[in-house]
Amino acid sequence: MTVALHIITAALLLGGLYGLLCLMARIWTIALAVPMTFAAAAIPAIAIGEGLSALHILTEVWLTVIASVLSIAVIITAVLTRSWRHPEYFLAAVGRQWRGSSWVGRLALLFIGILAIVTFVTGVATAPNNIDSLAYHLPKVEQAFQNSTLGDFATPYPAQYYLSAGAEIMTAWLLAIFGSDHFMFLGQWTAGLATALAIFRASRNLGASTTSSWVAGAFLLSAPLVIGESATTQNDLVATAFVALTVALISHRAEDHGRAAALAVAPATACATLAVKPTAALILAPVIVWAVARIISHGKEAIIGALIVSIVSVGALNVGWAIRNDETFGRLTGPDLGLTVSGNPGRALAANSIKNLGPNLALPLPEGKGSALGSINSYLSEGLKEASEAVSGVDVDDPRYSFTQGYSLDSERNEDRAANVVQFVVTIVILFLVALHPRSRRLAWIPAVLLLASYALFSAVVCYQTWIGRLMLPLLALSSVGLALAITPLKPKVRGVLALLVVAGCALQCLPWLVAQKWRPLVGGSSVIKTDDARELLASVPPEERAGWIDTAAHVRSHAREDSVVALAGEHSYVHEYWWWRMACPDETCRIIHIDVDNATRKYEDRTKPDFIIAPTDKIKVHDGYQVSKFGTVTLERAR
Repeated sequence: MTVALHIITAALLLGGLYGLLCLMARIWTIALAVPMTFAAAAIPAIAIGEGLSALHILTEVWLTVIASVLSIAVIITAVLTRSWRHPEYFLAAVGRQWRGSSWVGRLALLFIGILAIVTFVTGVATAPNNIDSLAYHLPKVEQAFQNSTLGDFATPYPAQYYLSAGAEIMTAWLLAIFGSDHFMFLGQWTAGLATALAIFRASRNLGASTTSSWVAGAFLLSAPLVIGESATTQNDLVATAFVALTVALISHRAEDHGRAAALAVAPATACATLAVKPTAALILAPVIVWAVARIISHGKEAIIGALIVSIVSVGALNVGWAIRNDETFGRLTGPDLGLTVSGNPGRALAANSIKNLGPNLALPLPEGKGSALGSINSYLSEGLKEASEAVSGVDVDDPRYSFTQGYSLDSERNEDRAANVVQFVVTIVILFLVALHPRSRRLAWIPAVLLLASYALFSAVVCYQTWIGRLMLPLLALSSVGLALAITPLKPKVRGVLALLVVAGCALQCLPWLVAQKWRPLVGGSSVIKTDDARELLASVPPEERAGWIDTAAHVRSHAREDSVVALAGEHSYVHEYWWWRMACPDETCRIIHIDVDNATRKYEDRTKPDFIIAPTDKIKVHDGYQVSKFGTVTLERAR
């Protein structure tokens, strides 16, 4: 597609989303209409993507055509139903929120706006260099376009295949429509805003003040983990948005307009969570119990409606990836990689509930650097190790309960090692407030109980992992609602002071993340504003090795034909695979497959003889009929 066509389809998409927002605003309040617009676009997008995959026609052309047709249909529907609104309508709603909030609430609103703008600029300026995205999120998208289906490709790295593909399908739509990987982050970025507004709506539904609810939204959106993920093509924020929206829908009050619709839609957002990230669906389990109780209380019609929506949603969103796993691995959930607890759940709860505190306590400092400040994480690590072993009676690194070995607190300015220290401390204070004053904070018990139950279930089922903090991101949405409800009963002056302290603490904590993230800094010599895509994509590769990667990609690009086959071997099959798609085979000029590092004739995907073999220099085995070139730590074999 030409640049002009991408501009047209992108404009149609934005128009369609605006029309969808206008339609949603007829049913729900504007604060809920925004996250509902996100869901109303994302859920059908995932379902359609799964359908196209099943038909083996999942291509950029089909996605672009369908997106354009649906966008036009939504715009026409909004106009014919007289739902179309001038932007001033929504600006006036923002103005009402501004006028209805105290000065602290206005500060929180302004803070949310600044966070949204800065993370948007970061996302647009950066090539997608999240490590997991380079390894499996984005390769899954590229393989889908190459094969016209989400299945039907072999890989030595199961994560590229077996995980639910909801977020990747959303990313595929964005890549097809915008034609640039610099816009693929929009799925996560819009999910962050949708989460903040869903938290605001859920807090208001449960009785929090307007000011407290906006503070809760800023509380979540300013978390280092959220800032780090907002500019990436990860999937944790998308899953968190569906969790927060489910809570907002279930908590609708009887007098609110659209409550029947809210209870009907909630099962769909819950099923969408599973389609994006199963571990987030695990956190959602206690929320589902609450939802079932509320739906049952509304009688037979509500129960039947919820069952129908649940069955349809599971079928449309989750059957596809379960079938692919069953066909490939013989299990609906995919291979057993040791990510879930294999020992006693009670011991797992005791051990992991303590170990999982680590990612939320660690300061962004390496352990034991010689200074008192640098050794804080070491002291915390030892304390949590001893506590975990004393309470559970099992070794801290027991593989039945721990996926990664060598337990230690490690926090860096990246989305995999983000520590939300302020959010964690505030959450502990919230739980104490609720426990000490249960009567004045009766409604605060709802998010508090959901938070504790979800945390306990997650700790009992999922093995500890170094990056466990981002898997638990939906818990932050629950604690944000708890914050709004915990401070609302306080006297206005006290509430204002506490809210200000929370906002100020969050702002100070998040500032380094906003401007100086490890892999996508806005300032300094490696600023993404002035760094080229090649070096941004290799941000996590040692600087001395990058030239070899760049030279290898340039060599392949200059010699490849349209039908060339590029075989990736060794670490290149999973670490930074997207790099080779983006730099060696741009615009799908060749085909990428995976082979065994020791045998080019042993297939992972097909028996086609590769035209190029890319492998680590220290693992390469030279094959007959190939010319060998070495570029630093990368070896390239080219068929003679």
